[in-house]
Amino acid sequence: MGFISKILSHRFPWRRRQRVFDAEGERTVLRLRYNRFKRLLNANDKVLAAMTEIEFALKGSRLFGMDFVRSRTTVISTGVYQAVKYLNDLADDGKFKLLFDKFDEIRQKITPVLNNSQNAAEAPLVLTLSNVGREDIDQVGVKMANLGEAARGLGMGIPEGFVITSASYQAFMEHNGLKRELERRRQADEGGGLDALYRLSSSLQQLIIDAQVPEAVSNAVHEAIEGLRASPTEPLTLAVRSSGVSEDLKEASFAGQYRSVLNVSPENLLRAFKEIVASKYSATAMSYRFNRGLRDEDAVMCVGCLKMVDAVAGGVAYSRDPVEGRGEMIIINSAWGLPKLVVDGRSDVDRFVVLRSPELKIIHREIAHKTIKYTCHSAEGVFREDLAYSRDPVEGRGEMIIINSAWGLPKLVVDGRSDVDRFVVLRSPELKIIHREIAHKTIKYTCHSAEGVFREDLAEGERLKPSITDTQVLTLARAAVAAETHYGEAQDMEWAISHDNRVVILQSRPLRLAAAPEKGPAVSSDGGVVKAPVLLQGGRGVSSGVAAGPVHILKKDVDILRFPQKAVMVVMHPLPKWAVLMGTCSAVIAEYGSITSHLASVAREFNKPAVFGLRGACDKLTDGQMVTVDGSGACIYDGEIVELIESNVETEASIAHTPVYQALERIASHVLPLTLKDPDAPDFRPENCTTFHDIIRYCHENAVREMFRFSSRYPFPRHAAKQLVCDIPMQWWVLNLDDGFDKEIEGPEVHIDDIISVPMRALWEGITMVPWEGPPPIDGKGLMSVMFEATKNTSLVTGVRSNYAERNYFMIAEHYCSLTSRFGFHFASVESYVGERIPENYIHFRFKGGAADESRKKRRVQLIEEILTDLGFSLDVNEDLLWARFEDEPMEVMQQRLRIIGFLIIHTRQLDMVMSNEKMVFHYRNRIRGTINELFNLH
Repeated sequence: MGFISKILSHRFPWRRRQRVFDAEGERTVLRLRYNRFKRLLNANDKVLAAMTEIEFALKGSRLFGMDFVRSRTTVISTGVYQAVKYLNDLADDGKFKLLFDKFDEIRQKITPVLNNSQNAAEAPLVLTLSNVGREDIDQVGVKMANLGEAARGLGMGIPEGFVITSASYQAFMEHNGLKRELERRRQADEGGGLDALYRLSSSLQQLIIDAQVPEAVSNAVHEAIEGLRASPTEPLTLAVRSSGVSEDLKEASFAGQYRSVLNVSPENLLRAFKEIVASKYSATAMSYRFNRGLRDEDAVMCVGCLKMVDAVAGGVAYSRDPVEGRGEMIIINSAWGLPKLVVDGRSDVDRFVVLRSPELKIIHREIAHKTIKYTCHSAEGVFREDLAYSRDPVEGRGEMIIINSAWGLPKLVVDGRSDVDRFVVLRSPELKIIHREIAHKTIKYTCHSAEGVFREDLAEGERLKPSITDTQVLTLARAAVAAETHYGEAQDMEWAISHDNRVVILQSRPLRLAAAPEKGPAVSSDGGVVKAPVLLQGGRGVSSGVAAGPVHILKKDVDILRFPQKAVMVVMHPLPKWAVLMGTCSAVIAEYGSITSHLASVAREFNKPAVFGLRGACDKLTDGQMVTVDGSGACIYDGEIVELIESNVETEASIAHTPVYQALERIASHVLPLTLKDPDAPDFRPENCTTFHDIIRYCHENAVREMFRFSSRYPFPRHAAKQLVCDIPMQWWVLNLDDGFDKEIEGPEVHIDDIISVPMRALWEGITMVPWEGPPPIDGKGLMSVMFEATKNTSLVTGVRSNYAERNYFMIAEHYCSLTSRFGFHFASVESYVGERIPENYIHFRFKGGAADESRKKRRVQLIEEILTDLGFSLDVNEDLLWARFEDEPMEVMQQRLRIIGFLIIHTRQLDMVMSNEKMVFHYRNRIRGTINELFNLH
């Protein structure tokens, strides 16, 4: 040993240790690293794909709910953690452990936005209604808080009752893991269509109905029930009503979306409680929250339990006309019996208009021809049994037994009101049915119980009689004005008249007002009167605006599943269940209903034109017929009246103001920004990662470095990492991860003929198929754009040291290839697996950057996007970043697409510098597409 070697050996003893080369052992180590690297790349792809979805969502290009926010955040969080873990496994020296701490810091900032659970351990499970007001919204919900306020602050008559609070709701949802199971099922079904929504709704509601109510909640409810009884023997029934914490708001009334159960006995109260909680997951309610951008977890369901008012008459009072805007008119709609007919829109109802000033005065009455009413069930009724004759009464003592039957109670059989089924049985030698007559049956009678409500025909003398008196109209008008003054905004008030002539307030909520419409004939955008064929008119506009679309008539629930996008909803009765389509339809037409119907309220919230009361609409209109609906003028025109639509002022509320959007926005601030942009900059370090995007970028960059650094630490990979010999004046380096070479390659170089990686060879064929002609001629503005971009990002300047500027990396196996490259001023990466198993085949292509200004870079990405779209790629584009995917095709198709990708990588170089306008995009797209068609025989 020489003198210097001895000194070095003594000074650095580890130099004395000689490492024995074990080719098989090193190959095993490399395969293990390759598997970790592949998993890191897979995590990286999933994270970037989820980030792209979030970016598009934030642009308002799609509607989304908290399930979307939570699921995408979970994908990103999981993927980033996996990338950190696999990078640390690749490094095996602990130098990247700080990334775990940075991951935890970011996750702790995101978690509170996702979790909105409240600590209800010490909150009351039940509260007496007389003790609550608006300050108790978080405990009793908006509806019950406002009702308590009406009694306490306004002195209005309300029913006695109590509220099952948000604390009870939280306890119920946590009991037996119900909340977790609901969340699991929602996220598993996130993103389906209407049919999937109905299946999910049924599953979630049944889960709640079958759940057990915690004993503490059950005991508190039973104690409250006893407190309502005047005596132990007093008959007691309750109106059980939803009172969501986010319900009855001006921008989100949830009108008719949640369930109310009327005339409920104390014994069945907990069942009704579960039914109302379950209605939170009705298809209409879930669709409503989704379209309004409301968080599911914010929809905490409190339940009001009120002494049932068996109303003589009931209805709704609006303190202002919601269509006319802030006018001086009070609108009162009423019907005989319970208010159900008024809010459901099932029948014509009485309408009164009261002028507010100088004093309350009834200025208009419309007394409808009313035929039915809803009243509380009683226990009264007659029960008669079916008659089964032991012998035929006509034949006398013959051998025939006669049995007549009908559905439901025997009343139809004995009264003779309808055809009934008839069976003849022969007595001997043994009983045998010898004759059947199955009637066409249309009705049945069922037994009244002491619970629930039923529809009853009105007596002839009541049908044209006003359901309330003028005195009651003015009393209700005064109450509406007082409520508006107290709450500081227009009110939508539901009321009932009791048998002792008392006005009882059942709820009061904010009323959404439209801008006052223009009067007179419909006018076009240029001010001219619209002259178009009128199909229907004479109804009442209940939501202003103008929209057009094909007619779709809804008669059965199944018709909902066939509803086309932007169609005009046409219904007989404006029932709340049709609201599930409010985010899909363009307008609403109904034969019945009034301005106070629940569906009218929802239409106004969604800014959808609606006209109700158009008799014969379902018969006069046909499916697919194009119509224009003028909600302001209460008129339906034939065809699409463009000039009328253009005159309409869109008032769609921005999704940016919704709670769900704001939650995603807060989460995105910790996920999307990228501050670590230059891999060679001194600040490209773990401690400078401030977002998940920073971490995933850092992991991906260093995973590539670690795989190539491995070749300098171990003998075998040193023989595997080779420089590709080629005529292209760029450095191409190949790392054989597993079996990408056809033999052991000695020396530092490899030839393409030595490579058997299927995807790499296809990609390389595309790269080398046609020599690059060099950059296109650059105009003066293009050159200045390049120079300015270079001053902003010095890592793009030629001559500045950058790993990507110096080398382009292939990592290969026989069926796998990952290309990471920097071609001048743009960055491209391709990852692909191509084999015999079609479901495993994929191509992921990422392209970003350029030397020109943002508009030119975007146009180049537009060019690539248009070409790849025609070739069947799935694409996401955000500014100058393009992300393309092609999957699940046979080997030969995958290889062809990889050749095209290779061709595009080379031949779109520096095109951004000439993309000064759309004509240039058109020119180069056609030119490149023509070359591709010719090269790959795609004509």
